[in-house]
Amino acid sequence: MSRFLTCLAALLVACSLYAKPLAVGDAMPVLSLPDQHGKQHTLQPGTVAIVMSCEMPHSKMLNQYLEKQGKDVFAERHIVYVSDISPMPAPITKMFALPKMQKYKHIMWLNRADDFAKQYPVRPNQLLILKLGLDLKITAIAYVATTAELEKVLGLHAR
Repeated sequence: MSRFLTCLAALLVACSLYAKPLAVGDAMPVLSLPDQHGKQHTLQPGTVAIVMSCEMPHSKMLNQYLEKQGKDVFAERHIVYVSDISPMPAPITKMFALPKMQKYKHIMWLNRADDFAKQYPVRPNQLLILKLGLDLKITAIAYVATTAELEKVLGLHAR
């Protein structure tokens, strides 16, 4: 029995190493993360896009952009902002990053799991945007490096 469980565990690890990132047409997996205030959020039908940041420079750029808006333009448009802070050491997160994030007017979901980004088609030096249909299936994938590109892809000036 223990040999079976060992083989099963090895198989699961091997499969997870070769799991393909999400693609257009895929259903979004259950996504439930805390925000910078510790409140748990779960992806809901009606969410039109997820903007994901996996690197500090682009996270800073996005936070500065959202702060300049003076309100949570993402929440108004049913867009979720996910920041992958897993590479950040826990003491730095607790002492410096979280207190700063808690001052933001916008909500950011925070990931701390090391393997989180592996399931998403992230690219270096770019924000990932997953556009979603009503059924939470991915309808489009975009990458942006500037706030101008972000506005264009999300139609933030369309209102």
